[in-house]
Amino acid sequence: MKKNIIILFTFCISLVSYSQINGFFGKKNYVDFGVDVHSPLLYNFYNSLNNSNQTNLGFLNYGFHITYSRVVQSNLAVGLEGGLSYFSVAPAQVSFGDYYSSSLDPVRISKSSFMPKFEFAYNDALLPIGVSNQIGIGFNYYKALVNGYSGSLTTYDDFGSSQKLNVSDDNYFNFTDQETVQGYTVMYKLTMRIPINKSLLYHFGFRYTFNFVPNFSDLLGGSYQTNDTNPNSTEYILSQRDIDYSIKVKENRSLIMFETGVTFAF
Repeated sequence: MKKNIIILFTFCISLVSYSQINGFFGKKNYVDFGVDVHSPLLYNFYNSLNNSNQTNLGFLNYGFHITYSRVVQSNLAVGLEGGLSYFSVAPAQVSFGDYYSSSLDPVRISKSSFMPKFEFAYNDALLPIGVSNQIGIGFNYYKALVNGYSGSLTTYDDFGSSQKLNVSDDNYFNFTDQETVQGYTVMYKLTMRIPINKSLLYHFGFRYTFNFVPNFSDLLGGSYQTNDTNPNSTEYILSQRDIDYSIKVKENRSLIMFETGVTFAF
């Protein structure tokens, strides 16, 4: 009888001790390494309606992210995410002279993102395993990339004379002295993590984002000139404002992406 009481007492103490341990096998820190993929169907459709001369923008965009998180309760964690992704945008309608026609390559863009976020699950959850929700608000930084561009631009004056200009990296955009475009994002993600062993998990899920690239008033305006201070300049085909506008149009039509990767708990 005494022996049974001791065993029962030990078992109860073990349950109490285990219930006070947050995290997967007592591990309160974890790092997610992930790949995200999305198809810009809405943006491509919008662009096809507004730019009949545009070349293919691609069916899939991709990116990478890494997140460090810390469990503060069994069903609550805080984290910081950094990401890098790539996509293409249709160049804004540019104008050299009185009239023009163009066939221009899409501009390749890199996006760096930084986001603090919260992760939460049901009351009986034990993060990071299982189904969880994530919300975050962060910053995005965009830059145009050199990408072996080609194409042509033909201008016409009032007398009907035409001049054709071939496109290259050297005259397409001032990649060297460009300004970094800054934006903001609000994110919700539904994710699932499946344990592989005591330290490694596989995760997948869907991310819903609302991207905001100021100033929205630019989306309501018309086309931009090739040079902000001198519209007659032909040094570069695209100006900084053209790139800004192109990124805004694309990002405000990006909503959902699929993510997958691995998680290390420690």
